[in-house]
Amino acid sequence: MITILVGTTGQSVFRSDDGGSFFRLSCKGMFEENKIYTLIRHPAKANTVYAGCDDGIYRSADRGLSWTLLSSNFDNRHVWSISFTPNDPDIMFAGTGPTALFKSTNGGKSWNICQIEAEERFTDRRLFMRITKILPHIENPNVIFLGIERDGIRRSVDMGKTWDRVESGLTNVDIHDLTILADGTLLATTEEDIFRSRDDGDSWNPLNIKAHFPWQYCRGMSYIQNQKDTIFVGIGNGAPGDIGAMYKTEDAGDSWTPVHLNAQPNSTIWKFTSDGPWMLASSLSGQLFRSTDQGQHWCKLLREFGEIRGLLCFY
Repeated sequence: MITILVGTTGQSVFRSDDGGSFFRLSCKGMFEENKIYTLIRHPAKANTVYAGCDDGIYRSADRGLSWTLLSSNFDNRHVWSISFTPNDPDIMFAGTGPTALFKSTNGGKSWNICQIEAEERFTDRRLFMRITKILPHIENPNVIFLGIERDGIRRSVDMGKTWDRVESGLTNVDIHDLTILADGTLLATTEEDIFRSRDDGDSWNPLNIKAHFPWQYCRGMSYIQNQKDTIFVGIGNGAPGDIGAMYKTEDAGDSWTPVHLNAQPNSTIWKFTSDGPWMLASSLSGQLFRSTDQGQHWCKLLREFGEIRGLLCFY
């Protein structure tokens, strides 16, 4: 059966082994009131998962039953994103808030900070900026993209040694998510539009989603790997907002159709996760929606949580 992990802000990790009918707290080895910002599975070890938290990165070798804090030099930064390189799973990147990027070449045993030009805080000093997405290129393992909330997109062509801004045509730098299609097309969600690049990030064009969506605040995306240009996107009327929806494109963003949900989301649809035919989506304010046929049909699960930032399902 599929395992579902839900990462919350303040109640750590919950785990289900029955498709979402029953959840139990699953945080042995970590603080029970931990804040979880991201969950990711190891690409080569089926039972190993990682959680980015407010006190670093935790690793579980037993599908989320127990956790071990990795040694790091993150200086109490919050870990918002984790990624592996496609050709070598021992090479990991971790993106934090305040904005910083760390790289490990030994599976997370040690980390070095990468040199990127980025702001750490908003100018009024009230909030931190953060790396919301680390996206390796699907064909060139040396190319990596970063999405930074309120600070644009960066690209490295040398496996993270150097970084450049790639923002030509990007009229909003509040980057919430990045995804890449099989042909290399890039999509970036922001607070007021979705932008597309077909030249590896050299230039970006807005998709004018206000002509398609009832609200312009766009958050998470899910790319269906075996369906050439199919992408799901979560939207809402703000962060967290009090209403949300899901839309789908089958032509890389040229046209969009609303996805029918059996209940109105209580806030912006924030996260997606998928494995095989299973997909899950979560609202920021704790609702879970499930599909077992690659997003053709959805149902809302009975269990609700306080605030969901991390989501993972896997066989």
